[in-house]
Amino acid sequence: MAFRDFITKLLATQSVGAPSRQVPRWLVATAVRIGDALGRMTGGALHGPMSWQEYAVLGVEVTLNVDKARRELGYSPVMSREQGLAELTGNLAASPAGWGCSPASSESPADLPGERRPDTCPL
Repeated sequence: MAFRDFITKLLATQSVGAPSRQVPRWLVATAVRIGDALGRMTGGALHGPMSWQEYAVLGVEVTLNVDKARRELGYSPVMSREQGLAELTGNLAASPAGWGCSPASSESPADLPGERRPDTCPL
């Protein structure tokens, strides 16, 4: 499965559509150059929207393969990609908040040491 197809399906589990517009690579490279120059001139106080590392992997095809982990480490996935995507979709549908968050709780933060409040949802 192509990486973009996987990410599109992953986003869909949370009812988010993948962007369909594209920006020319030369334009992104220009923005990175400007951001890099700003960072050098201001001692890091200002920076661009993207680093050279992010630019380097932009638009690069990625292949994920677990064969080596299976062979050398005895790795065995707990579920298939399809099962995982279906579980994520099910979590969204079953969640009262719509994002896999726990329903509101009467417990105070003191009742949950070291834990996030169950009535909050990270965005």
